[in-house]
Amino acid sequence: MTIGLLTIGQSPRVDITGNFAGFDFVEGGALDGLSLDAVHRDFAPGPDDVAAGHTVYVSRMADGTEVKVLKSAVSRGLQQRIDEIAGDCSAIVVLCTGTFEGLRSPVPLIFPDEVLRRAVVDGGLGAHLHVVMPAAEQRPFLEGKWEPVTQRRSFSSASPYQPFPAAEVARSVLRDGTPIGVVLDCMGFRTEHREALAAALAEAGAPDLPIILPQRAVPEYVAGLE
Repeated sequence: MTIGLLTIGQSPRVDITGNFAGFDFVEGGALDGLSLDAVHRDFAPGPDDVAAGHTVYVSRMADGTEVKVLKSAVSRGLQQRIDEIAGDCSAIVVLCTGTFEGLRSPVPLIFPDEVLRRAVVDGGLGAHLHVVMPAAEQRPFLEGKWEPVTQRRSFSSASPYQPFPAAEVARSVLRDGTPIGVVLDCMGFRTEHREALAAALAEAGAPDLPIILPQRAVPEYVAGLE
């Protein structure tokens, strides 16, 4: 089984692909071939976009530089890459925990967003879920995304592409009472982020709190499809 790994940023995503080491895969990125200046000019949100509530996602360039992109702008690049790689794979994983509508593909598209929601429901975490998001301006979108499967939600922001303030995030997790579980809501979060947060939560008196990591949950889901 060959899968496509499609990032909303630039490929290769060396920070993610190691989790798919058991698969044959091909990569593509919505921002492939673009300079950072071009991304800032044509894809980045402006103050009016944020004020208008347009959905903002966070990803990275091939060299690791963080970029914020408008969902509406990056969707065009995703469709172009799907058209390019679909013939070489039997399924495509969109390496973003956001939502995308209207993408067309001759092979199945796997959205981490759906995998995470299933993990929350199956894990019984909906009574109080804490969501760690990469950018604070994503909260309105994420409130709507998680509302159907949770009774209570709390949020904190920390980018996986910047130094990770584990102790600060742990304090935010526990600020409104101990949640049932935590989801790191971005494909950029790595095992070291999860481990650092788990250690900080244990130090703060909340050991063994479930922390859902997309880089673990999504490959496990794909493996179950074989």
